[in-house]
Amino acid sequence: MSAEELKALIGMMGEGGPDLAAPPAQARADFESLLSNVPVAPDLKIETATAGGVPGLSIDAPGVRQDRVLLYLHGGGYVAGSAHRYRPLVGELGRAVKARALAIDYRLPPSIRSLRRSTMP
Repeated sequence: MSAEELKALIGMMGEGGPDLAAPPAQARADFESLLSNVPVAPDLKIETATAGGVPGLSIDAPGVRQDRVLLYLHGGGYVAGSAHRYRPLVGELGRAVKARALAIDYRLPPSIRSLRRSTMP
């Protein structure tokens, strides 16, 4: 990530960011929109993966050690976010520690509205 890209990202974060207290669908859309502006380094090798039946992404930077794995659980307060949108960060963290990176795409909870529907008689 270049200094200009980092400055732009810090600027976006300083503007607030997504309201995770908003309805889940809106919080998720806002979170995905924020992260969609972060560029992915072209030298990262990104492949789908599973770990214990949980889907995710395997992300390798050139020269990382294959006998080391960084496990990354994406942010978003367990309400929003995805392994896909965190590819740039995960790839650069793996590069920094010289390890393969595994970003888990864990299940997000359903919306409150669908929870109410499924628990009401």
